[in-house]
Amino acid sequence: MRESFALLNSGGLSGNCLQEDAFYWSSSESNGYEYNAWVVRPSDGTMYGSNKYNSNRVRCVLAF
Repeated sequence: MRESFALLNSGGLSGNCLQEDAFYWSSSESNGYEYNAWVVRPSDGTMYGSNKYNSNRVRCVLAF
């Protein structure tokens, strides 16, 4: 996940419009709880588990 955000922050992908101090959802559940997911702040790599009911941004970093 950190590699993907590093690529975005370096301008390696077109359309980079990340808000520097914002947290973005990952697609991974955290802490073994189905109602928590990881969020990450791309500017410094801070990550923590957040309740899925909280508001955070979404940004695609890889095609499936």
